[in-house]
Amino acid sequence: MPAWVDQGPLVLKAFGAPEDLLTEYAWRGPLRLRAARGGVKIRTDSGSFWLRRARVGREQLQAAHLCAEAVHAHGWRPVPRFVRTLYGDPYVVDASGLYYVTPWFPGSVCRFRERRQMQQAVETLAAWQRAALGSLPVADVPPGSTPSAWTDCLRQGMDEVRRMEAAANGAGVSPFQRLVASVADQLKRRLDEAAAQLQRIEFSRLEETAKAAGHVCHGRFHGDALWNDGTVAVVDYEQVHPGLPETDLASWMQRYLPQHDWDVEWTCQLVDQYLNARNVANGERSDAVRVLAALLTIPMPSLQLVRWYVHGALHWDEDDYVDALEAGLEREEGRIRAIRELLRRHALASTSRGKREEIATAAAAPMSPSPDPGETVHAVASVVVPTDEGVVPPAEMAESGAGLVSTAESEPEATLQIRLSPTQRERLQQIQQERRRMREHPDRDRGIRLWGDARSLEESTKPN
Repeated sequence: MPAWVDQGPLVLKAFGAPEDLLTEYAWRGPLRLRAARGGVKIRTDSGSFWLRRARVGREQLQAAHLCAEAVHAHGWRPVPRFVRTLYGDPYVVDASGLYYVTPWFPGSVCRFRERRQMQQAVETLAAWQRAALGSLPVADVPPGSTPSAWTDCLRQGMDEVRRMEAAANGAGVSPFQRLVASVADQLKRRLDEAAAQLQRIEFSRLEETAKAAGHVCHGRFHGDALWNDGTVAVVDYEQVHPGLPETDLASWMQRYLPQHDWDVEWTCQLVDQYLNARNVANGERSDAVRVLAALLTIPMPSLQLVRWYVHGALHWDEDDYVDALEAGLEREEGRIRAIRELLRRHALASTSRGKREEIATAAAAPMSPSPDPGETVHAVASVVVPTDEGVVPPAEMAESGAGLVSTAESEPEATLQIRLSPTQRERLQQIQQERRRMREHPDRDRGIRLWGDARSLEESTKPN
């Protein structure tokens, strides 16, 4: 009788899987199980494996299986190929969900704090996208019949900002609602500008063209990459889908570049490195850069915070939400500078000069609430928000030094006007003390994680 019979049912029960699930597979030797990475790690005489419950439907899981097989045949390694059951099926269908097993890959979730990790990331993403080209069937769908996830995100973000703005006019307004209402006009203006840019570059047409050409997006590269022995590994294929490859890079940059304060030089270098690694032809680079610039214009971290707050997706205190939003808004100017420089280096301009200057002025305007007369205002140049362990954080300061060089260093540093309550002032002082400690001891773990969660709201609210 295999050893897992003694302990396996307990682990599987805690995981929410049927106790006899492992009998669907042929194993070698005794099994040792433990919970790991949101699934179950299974150690056997022939190696270690990862049991997971799918977070997607059957059709999407089948797409993940097809993509894994295709990139493996293309020579890509490592690949989370689905281990087939005794009956030859790539996954198990149960009333409690869909389950599948892949090889276990060592490593830790990559936070991309170091320059070499970011370089590895863009090269790995580009190479994976080349290997995945043509791995999924092209859906026979009429053009324009399927709305873009990005344009849908813009619409939902606008709706939620408006709802919170309206709620701020009622009784019992929370500090976070009050803060969102105070910057709602700026958020809506930037959402409108992002939507206008996507329309100008014909984003929907570009997406449909990419799908027809067989391009595949990973969908969660910014949340599922592992760092092991100096390499970045792609280990989760559940969100793969036909689409525009640049959307993967835009999502990754939205999540990880804030920790580097949207360094202008570094942003442009990573984009160029990605385009070179993907072998994007010179004639196609203009479209790729325009797509990236338009997607990076979306104030995604702020929208995500609003959505989390509305749906109660995180176990944060009110002050945590307020601090996170203020820190995110503070980085807006750096992001806009990086986008403008990216377009300038590729000799691109989306509108006439007069309109462009008007948009640039509006985009560069500090997204901070106007202070009331007599209210205490603190001029801050940088805010870092510590978070609880296990919660995907709001923002992170750039690595001190880290070899990053900004072309904007010669520009005068803009100062944002941010209202701080007594509690927030106390927290800011604690943060500043922590920053001094980190400068004095740069080799120590900072204990601060990255802003942004790549998961959908539905997934982020599911119990583990």
